[in-house]
Amino acid sequence: MKNSAFSLLLGAPGTSASRQRKRRLLKLTLTLVALLMLLTPTRIVLSQTATTSRISGIVTDANKAVLAGVEVELSDASTNQRWKQTTDESGRYVFSSVAPGVYSMTVTKQ
Repeated sequence: MKNSAFSLLLGAPGTSASRQRKRRLLKLTLTLVALLMLLTPTRIVLSQTATTSRISGIVTDANKAVLAGVEVELSDASTNQRWKQTTDESGRYVFSSVAPGVYSMTVTKQ
C-alpha cells in the first residue's frame, strides 16, 4: 500500500493513533475558529471608536421663537479653551471636531 502525505500525517486509517491525531486536529481547528470569532468583534468595535464629535442645536426664547445672531460659547472645563459661534437665521449653531470631555455652554444675546 502506498503512503500518501495525508496518511503519513494522520497515521494509518483505523488505528487508535490515527483517531487521536484526528481529534487533536479537530480540537485545534475548533480552538482557532473560536479565537477568531472572539477577536473579530473586538476589532470591529475598536475601529468604530470616535475621537471627535459634534455639538449642535437651536437657540430659542421662552416662547420657542428662534433667536438669530446669538453668541454661543463652548468652554472645555479641563483646558479652559473656548470656541464661539453665532447662530444663523434659523437659530442654529454647530461646533465641529469636539474632543471628548466636560464642557459648559454660555448663550449671550448681543
